[in-house]
Amino acid sequence: MSAHDLRSLPTLILLMWLAVVALLRLVNLGFEDLQAWDEGLYAHRALMILQHGNWIDQSAHSIGGLITGCYPPLAFWFTAVSYSVFGPTEWTTRLFSSVTCVGSVFLLFLIVRKFSTTRAAAFAGILLGTNLFFSFYSRQGQLDVGYIFFILLSVWGWLCWTRGRGRKVLVIVAVAIAGAFMTKILMGVYTLIILVALHFLVDRSTRPSYGHLFLTLLTGTLLAFPWHVWMYYVHGDVFFDAFFSLHIAQRAMVPLEGHNSPLGVFFYFNQIIVRYPEFVLSGGLFIFWMSSKTARIEVARPLLNIALIWTLSVLVIISAVSTKIVHYSLPLAVPAAMLGGVVLDSMVRGSCTRKQYAWALFLYMGAVLWGAGWPLRMYVKTQLLGIPSANADTSLSLVPFVIATVALIAGVCALVLSTESKRVNSVLRAVPFVVLGLLTLQAAYEFVVKDETQYEIGTRRVADTLVAVNATEVDYVGFDQNPALEVYLSDWGCRPTPVSIRNHLPLPISRLHEASPVLQIPSNGERNVVVLENRLVERGYYPERQEIIGDATLLFSNDFYSVYDMGTRRR
Repeated sequence: MSAHDLRSLPTLILLMWLAVVALLRLVNLGFEDLQAWDEGLYAHRALMILQHGNWIDQSAHSIGGLITGCYPPLAFWFTAVSYSVFGPTEWTTRLFSSVTCVGSVFLLFLIVRKFSTTRAAAFAGILLGTNLFFSFYSRQGQLDVGYIFFILLSVWGWLCWTRGRGRKVLVIVAVAIAGAFMTKILMGVYTLIILVALHFLVDRSTRPSYGHLFLTLLTGTLLAFPWHVWMYYVHGDVFFDAFFSLHIAQRAMVPLEGHNSPLGVFFYFNQIIVRYPEFVLSGGLFIFWMSSKTARIEVARPLLNIALIWTLSVLVIISAVSTKIVHYSLPLAVPAAMLGGVVLDSMVRGSCTRKQYAWALFLYMGAVLWGAGWPLRMYVKTQLLGIPSANADTSLSLVPFVIATVALIAGVCALVLSTESKRVNSVLRAVPFVVLGLLTLQAAYEFVVKDETQYEIGTRRVADTLVAVNATEVDYVGFDQNPALEVYLSDWGCRPTPVSIRNHLPLPISRLHEASPVLQIPSNGERNVVVLENRLVERGYYPERQEIIGDATLLFSNDFYSVYDMGTRRR
């Protein structure tokens, strides 16, 4: 970016806008309880690092042992440090995801800026930072946003090298590759595939040698290798089975834990429309790119190549995997924002015909409406199938419908109003700013005022209830025990708890425990409490529940949990 660009008032305003969008997710990170399942599990593992000092191998104290202890530990190291500095809380559990999301927004800006205008780069960053699905995971103590950050960092570093930076930048690329591998199981593979493809897409005049490519990829992979080798050395084939057989082979071959879809390999195509309407908007980019009347879009062609190879690399892999989980599609938020930013910038610059402008907005309007109606569609689906939902909120956000209305009006005006009117052209070029402004307001409301995408199932209140009645024996009746319960029972590791939790799981296969087909309450004279997930009863499991519970005292109940005090009575 030139010094003249930085002195430009519009550019400064755009950069300030981008910074606000990026940093906004750090506000109110301590909302609600730790979410089931992963947040509680990862918080517990970070706590075990502090309590036992086992920075390399936490499997001895992880819930589920090696099944969860085989996850690479980089995010848990970061969280453990956050706990030691700021204290263990909900917001420090989520800090890793939020910080890496802030970095991802700025890295995307830098990547797009290499091939397009500053405005297009800022637009792309704002689109990524305001995408509510991506933002949801940037405010969760999970791993997905972290490995996406490292993929972006590796791409940025590689592009810097191909454009004449010194070889020292390759160190950043290697570290980024290692970071992706050490954040989530084998996610560094995405980085390797994308970088190899980029090697053949850069200009021939600046293409580095195959040797540089090979050494950089090898160095990055080897940096992540010692931890994996150590875990295999300590645990042998048990680690291999947990790491590869369960988390990779089984997920690829069979839909684990009920995560399948009748759409099959086309599952993620629908998710693209629902989660990333920017992809549909950028469908107009192909129109611009193929049109001889829009030569000024030529600057974005290398960026188009990057976006396409990123999209294909992710989409082919996740579509081939039998286990269909929505957040597997999170890396697709990056190319969607890339292309969407360039299209919006083209609209502002007037480098597209009125017809192209209109059709791009009409496509975007349809995708926005389809995605906005997702909560209502899911509610209808779960009701028809009789599936209880922990979050039955069907309220529809107003902002997507306002955006769709703006897109519709602007598209119609572009088609029917005079092409000679400077005032009309100025209004049409302002539409992208209006759309981005509405997206920013929506994100600000979700982060600062009321986050309707998150929900509280009451785990902390269950833990407080168990502590209040001095429970010593707890029978947890559910599909999987929420790990956050143990975190809250121990008061974030500050309180040793004498509570013994026995799990009773009706599923034939559970992630962490063997199934227990019949609930049997022991009568050992100790204070016994039953924690029951209400969805079990709603789905017809444990019809003998009333006989077992009998006249026990109901201590706490909400949509998800019921807690009964069994006292010391005998059956």
